[in-house]
Amino acid sequence: MEYDKYLAMFFIALDNVKEKYLVYNNEPDDNDSDKEKYIEHVERVFAYELYRQWANLLEYDEEYVLNAEIGKSGTHCMEGYKRYDEDNAWKKYMGDKTSIYPDMVLHSGQGTLKHKIVCEIKRNKSVDGNNMMADLKKLMFMTSDNFCSKNPYEYGIFLLFDTTFEKIVESLDVNSIKVFEHENNFEKIILVSYGFSDRENHKDLKIEFDTLANVFFPLSYRGY
Repeated sequence: MEYDKYLAMFFIALDNVKEKYLVYNNEPDDNDSDKEKYIEHVERVFAYELYRQWANLLEYDEEYVLNAEIGKSGTHCMEGYKRYDEDNAWKKYMGDKTSIYPDMVLHSGQGTLKHKIVCEIKRNKSVDGNNMMADLKKLMFMTSDNFCSKNPYEYGIFLLFDTTFEKIVESLDVNSIKVFEHENNFEKIILVSYGFSDRENHKDLKIEFDTLANVFFPLSYRGY
C-alpha cells in the first residue's frame, strides 16, 4: 500500500480513540429487547469520537472537508455512472436503494469532483455476513471508475471495531464480492479492525488492516 498522507491521518485519528470508547458497562444480555438499539448507540459514540479526532487533524487543511452521513445519490450527487441505465447494475447489487449514506466521507465538498476517502463503520456485535457485504458493496460502487467515471473516491475504508482482523476475514462472502472483480478496484478497499487481541481481559489494543485485494490474493502486509 503506497503512502498517502490522508490515509495516514485516518490511522492516527483511529489510534487516538481511547479505550473507553470501545468498552462499556451495563451491556444488555441476549434477551434484552433494547440490545439492537444499544449496539447502534455504541457504534454512534465510537464514530463521533473518531470523527472528532480525524477532523482535528484536518482543521487547517484547505483541500478536503470531513462530512458524516450525507446522502450520495446513484443518479445525481454521484454523477457519471457509465452503466447505470445500461445493465441496471445498481439495482442488481443495491436493490431498491436510490442513495448511499456513508458513515464518513473526506472530499472537497458535496457535489464536487474531488473525492478522497469514504468510510463505513461497524461494531463487532452488529456484524453478520449480509450487512458487512452491503457496506462493502457501497464502497465498491463509490471507488469504481466504471460507476463513478468523473469522481470515484480514491479509497474506501471498512472499519470493524471491538474485534480482530480475523473476524472481518471470517465474515467475508467471497462469491458476493467477486461479482465486482471486473471493476479492478479491490486495491482501493481497505479493511481495518480496531480492538483487543485478548478481548476478555481488554489487553493488547491494536489496529490491523489490509486491502481487499490482499485478502483475496494473499497477503503482502498487515499491521500498524
